[in-house]
This record gives sequence, C-alpha cells and structure tokens, in this order.
Amino acid sequence: MAKDALQALQFSIVTKFHDVDQYNTLARKINCLNDKLRTLYDYVDDINLINGGQAFINPTCFDLKFDFSQLERDPQIELLNQLPFIFHTMDTTVIRMQHDYLARMISMSKAPWLLANIVHCRTKEAYYHSPYVVQEIDGVKIAFIGIVSDIAKGPLTESEDDVREAIDSKYAIQKWVRFIHESEQVDYLVVIYPNQLFESDLTYLSEGVDLIIAHDEYFEERSISSSQILYKLPQDQELHHFKLKFKKHPTTYELLSIDVDHFNIEEG
Repeated sequence: MAKDALQALQFSIVTKFHDVDQYNTLARKINCLNDKLRTLYDYVDDINLINGGQAFINPTCFDLKFDFSQLERDPQIELLNQLPFIFHTMDTTVIRMQHDYLARMISMSKAPWLLANIVHCRTKEAYYHSPYVVQEIDGVKIAFIGIVSDIAKGPLTESEDDVREAIDSKYAIQKWVRFIHESEQVDYLVVIYPNQLFESDLTYLSEGVDLIIAHDEYFEERSISSSQILYKLPQDQELHHFKLKFKKHPTTYELLSIDVDHFNIEEG
C-alpha cells in the first residue's frame, strides 16, 4: 500500500432481534439479516458480523411445547450458526441463564464468545474462550474485547457447582488491553460493552482503547479524549453497520472518520 493511502474497514453489530417469540420468527429474522448483509458488503466473505449481546434469546421467552433444557441441540443455536458471526458478546440477562444450558449453547457455537471479565472463581483464568479476537480487516489489524457489565459482578448464580465469577470490568479491560498491545501489535482496539453505559463506567476507558461500543435508549457519538470515541447504539434498531476510514502512515493508521447506519432487519 502506498504511503498515506486511505483504507476503510467495516463491521456490523446485531444488538437484539425485536418481536421474536417463536423459532420460526427467529428463522425469518435470520434469513432477512443474511439478505441485508449481502447488500451492505461487496462480497460474502467480507462480512464481519458481531453479536452485540442480545442476539441470543433466553429460550423461556419462546412459545414452546416442551422442556428446552432437555434438548441435546437447541434450534436457536442451529439458526444463529447460519449467520457469519466473527464473535459473540453477552449482556447480563443472558449470562444469568441456566448455567448448564448456556454452557451447552456456547460449546455448540461456531464463533467464540468474548467475556473478558468472566473467570473461574479459583484460577481467575478466563472461563469462556479467549477474552479477545484479532481480525485483519481490509489491511487494518483490529482487536475486539468483549466485556460484561459490572451489574453481574460476583458469583453468577447461587449454585455451589457454578464456578464462574464476574470480576471488575475496569481491571479486566486494563489487563487485556495491555496484553494485546504487547503481544499482538494491533492498529486499533475496540471494546464491546453490551449493556447501558453510565458516566461512572467511562473511567475504565483506559489508555490503548480506541473505540467503545455500548447500548442505550438513544444513539450517541462522543469523543472521550483526542483519541477515544464512544458510540451508544439505540435499542429501537436491530442492526448497526460501522464504516471506519483510516489514513495509512509508515508505521501507524490514523482514523479519519466513522460512519454508522442503523437498521431494523425486516424493513427495506
């Protein structure tokens, strides 16, 4: 690539499927989402889709005629595996689902689950997969960290058999941001926070985090510092498409702009 050349990358976040109470409704949503993604990307192989925390629905919300906990394979995860997710994140309502069921669903997922502050209560090691992923998108090396809100801090259930624990999110982010920059040499680092973000939470936007993406009632874009940006995604929209434009310098990338479009999946 020539010096000072422009480079763009894009990724999409599905935050929540609206009005889904049956599996056939979810199947229709997923078909519509696949169609929508094909209109946003030039090539299918270029699609970068992220589960923003609530695309996985508690099965007790479905109108079922059987006990979902007895299923060896759940129809929902079979449907979600049809989507080209690069990773999943999880909000507090999902992380508190029945432990055995959730573990089975995670094990069946094609894409990893990023839960940087969910650890084994004794070893303090990450409990689910890796806390982060690194993707090279259109030449830019970008790292994503998934985090769970401190609302879930502490043991996740009262069961003695449940060894999961949610540790302080600020500590987890600082730990993994430092590790990523030391070992991965990324150009850009994004934290996905799949819950509402309050002013007090902004303190954990530590050095090395370039972009944080959270949920809220309304859309908001805000510069936290000269090099850090916060985006709050509106909950009345299901899909959020990010386009980031960079200028390539000899050893770094300079962010020039971020454009975000919001969609409801079944609308034109």
